[in-house]
Amino acid sequence: MTCPLGTLFLPQRGGPEKCEMSDAWANRPGHGPTDRPCWAAAMMCRVPYTPVHALVSLPLAGRRARRALPPDLLLWALPAFAVGAMVPDAPLFLDVLVPGTDELARPTHRLLGVVTVDLALTLAFTALWVLVVRGPFLAALPRRSAPVPDASTRAAHPLAVVGTVVGFAVAGTLTHILWDDFTHLRGTAVQTWDVLRTPVAGVTAYKYLQHGSSLVGFATIAVLTVRWWRRAEPVSPPQHLRSAVLAVGAGAAVGTVGAVVRLVATDHAVTVFSLARLAATHPVLGAGLGLVVWAVACTTVRHRDGRPSAALGAAPVQPPG
Repeated sequence: MTCPLGTLFLPQRGGPEKCEMSDAWANRPGHGPTDRPCWAAAMMCRVPYTPVHALVSLPLAGRRARRALPPDLLLWALPAFAVGAMVPDAPLFLDVLVPGTDELARPTHRLLGVVTVDLALTLAFTALWVLVVRGPFLAALPRRSAPVPDASTRAAHPLAVVGTVVGFAVAGTLTHILWDDFTHLRGTAVQTWDVLRTPVAGVTAYKYLQHGSSLVGFATIAVLTVRWWRRAEPVSPPQHLRSAVLAVGAGAAVGTVGAVVRLVATDHAVTVFSLARLAATHPVLGAGLGLVVWAVACTTVRHRDGRPSAALGAAPVQPPG
């Protein structure tokens, strides 16, 4: 069967419509490896605004939650919820290192995946954050949130922590699935409600929801970051801030080079969709890997010098409110 997207990446009018065609083609029954070029074209139209999904965890970072919930529970439950909200898009980033693995995004966006592969990935990434990255990251921040008055000092039972973390991880992933349900053609809501597939100025309504909600999310992150910066207390001196910036910047630069290499190697012409997809994955993954490598190096040096780990003791960072 001939792929209908042969001109998908040609710089001409009708790009959004072609991307909607790609959604339909990528989600058709019975696609296989022989359709790989068309599948690649389809996936390049999907821009993963993954960090925006973590916004759903903000209520858990507020002062009310910190007053009500034990700190050892929040230490794991809050990142589990945030990571769970992002983890279904993990295959889109794995594709940066292993081309072709973006097809694994299909099972990670299904309900069975929520309690299997998504849960396993969420717990693994949460442990990586809490045990490896969190301490050095918070210690490197030049500002620190003020302590929350009357914050809970209760200790949670270990079994309660485990159960809560698993529950929050699953809940976070479900928010991702629900969000995508209204913003992607494969979503049940989009398939059920004709209004979401109705073209408005040449672009279907669900595309406006997809990109519009993402832009609002990024704007929200920017505003909250500025508010936190203004209200947080300066720390003197922050630990290894310069090396952290260099590591993250170097990782992002390497990722950008990788994106350029993939663009050069593609058989298709370049459009805003392919550029956005590469910009949302390669540099982001590179920056994340740079942060992890830096955190491991900091932890190694700390252990070598006999200093205690800051993973559990660093002051929490929270948004204002």
